[in-house]
Amino acid sequence: MFVASRLNSTNSQDNNYWDSVVKWKNEVIIQIRNSVILCIKANIA
Repeated sequence: MFVASRLNSTNSQDNNYWDSVVKWKNEVIIQIRNSVILCIKANIA
């Protein structure tokens, strides 16, 4: 589904949209990872 959307997007607006989605997902993953690390450190301490 994601790949098909990428292939169908010909104009730059769609490409910018998908780039934004990818960046947003990366940010969320980083935030979750940091939260998990903080929880682990808090449990150990």
